Amino acid sequence: MARVTTLGNHAYIDGGEMSQLGADGTPIKNRASNAVNSTLSIDLSTSWSSSNVTIRIIDKPTTGMDGQAMWKNEGMNAFYIWGGHLPYGGKIDGPKSWKFEADGKGGGEWVTESPANPSFFGELKRCEEGAYVSTGDAAFWFGGIASGWTNANPASQPVPGVVSSNMTTKVWSNDTTPDFSAFSEYGTIVGGGAVYIPTFGSNGLIVVMGGVTFTLEPSQKTPNGWMDFSNLTFYDPITKDWYWQKTTGTPPTARRGFCYVGTEGKNGTYEIFVFGGTNTDNGSTFDDVFVLSLPGFVWTQVPYESKNTRRYHTCTVVGRRQMLSVGGTDGKTAWSGADPWPNGLGLFDMTDWLWKTDYDAEGKDYETANTIQDWYRKGGVSSVAWSSETVQNLFTITATSNGTSTVDGDKNSSDNGLDQGSQKTISTAVVAGAIVGAVVGCVLVAAAFWLLRKRKQHQAVPASEFKDEPGNGQYYQPVPPGELHSEPRRTELYGGSTPKHELWVGGPKPEVAGRGSAYYSNRVRCPTRTQRLSLEEMTREESV
Repeated sequence: MARVTTLGNHAYIDGGEMSQLGADGTPIKNRASNAVNSTLSIDLSTSWSSSNVTIRIIDKPTTGMDGQAMWKNEGMNAFYIWGGHLPYGGKIDGPKSWKFEADGKGGGEWVTESPANPSFFGELKRCEEGAYVSTGDAAFWFGGIASGWTNANPASQPVPGVVSSNMTTKVWSNDTTPDFSAFSEYGTIVGGGAVYIPTFGSNGLIVVMGGVTFTLEPSQKTPNGWMDFSNLTFYDPITKDWYWQKTTGTPPTARRGFCYVGTEGKNGTYEIFVFGGTNTDNGSTFDDVFVLSLPGFVWTQVPYESKNTRRYHTCTVVGRRQMLSVGGTDGKTAWSGADPWPNGLGLFDMTDWLWKTDYDAEGKDYETANTIQDWYRKGGVSSVAWSSETVQNLFTITATSNGTSTVDGDKNSSDNGLDQGSQKTISTAVVAGAIVGAVVGCVLVAAAFWLLRKRKQHQAVPASEFKDEPGNGQYYQPVPPGELHSEPRRTELYGGSTPKHELWVGGPKPEVAGRGSAYYSNRVRCPTRTQRLSLEEMTREESV
């Protein structure tokens, strides 16, 4: 599967496989699919249709991968890749850290970057299908699975825990603790997703969702469970604390290989969109879109007729309010079926909840859909059964956007027109809903396996320091990443087989499921307290 992200006014697509059939329906090349060995870019500064879009080809000095991470850094105007496998089991080169430096014009150059702790980096167990995300200048990888296609060891091996990298200091770290079980029984997740939410908590939060879980035994063919979309796990990238919270509404059914994006609403909410995916236990592949709205923790399924099932595709936010889906297969015809989307590109309007064939560079700003806004107006946030007071506080503070938060698949907060440190007002609908519900406290609302599948030649068929300021009731800035420790202790995420852990005890997850050793340098000052607003203060802010 390919990966896609945005840098400036361009979308970049990297990795994956593609297929093209001749007029007689047979592959143009000897194989049903072939690796995409170039990086592709699409101009987002002008409008286009998926049937006539211009796709630029950028040379790449290494073979394209499947199932890798794609971490972007807006400040560097660059993205990194790590993990994945070579199509058809090609030989993997020695461990390298690849970085793409964009030129701001839709082009760029691939370079290798030397990690600050090369011995540790070289021992990392390379894997694929992990949940990955970037948070400014830090990158995270959760779980994944290693095999003979990703490592020299031929046995497949689920890899538990968390790997991270500081893109400034170039230090890699293993943030896994012994008997790690923060987001699943064995700390494993394959085919899931991760989204960085910069607007909640003092450091922002990462939500890990979906996918399958495995035990720690090698060479497994069947997962031991599925991640539940109705009970979500969150990770603080600074403190390493884990939290959980149950949701309401209509969540996605169990699945892996879905795509996802997140974007900030003008009314203080944050929405996460989940599209498609597959359940390999029952053979189902999906064409559906679900929206999770925070802080309401309510899922809503977008109503439309399923026509185009899709799995192992990739998504990103483009323009002001559209989700771009790239590639994927339908789960039925594999490489032999024509993709109904020209060039494998689909566009979803996240405000109007409509699939479209045209990208609109001049589209209106994103606004939370009326269906969700109505839920808040009716006091829906008062129905949230918080897992703990700590979690409630994380999601009921107010925050400002500093315009620097970036995440693969996420819309940059600065797109909402907020300057660094500027205040964000609280939606009247959300506040009113909280008052109606008699909530006490504060309410924030604060070319593809990529699988381009071109099936016919004539028809193309995926910091600054936190501080409290007098008179500023809605101030927030994420704490900047500092230096990573140089040589983390060797644990189960690399080298050799992974030791089997004791069985995880069932029952509710703890408020904080675990904390690893320090990831960021002690020289970074973390917030000592979170400033909160009462309902009366929020109401006054709204009336100003």
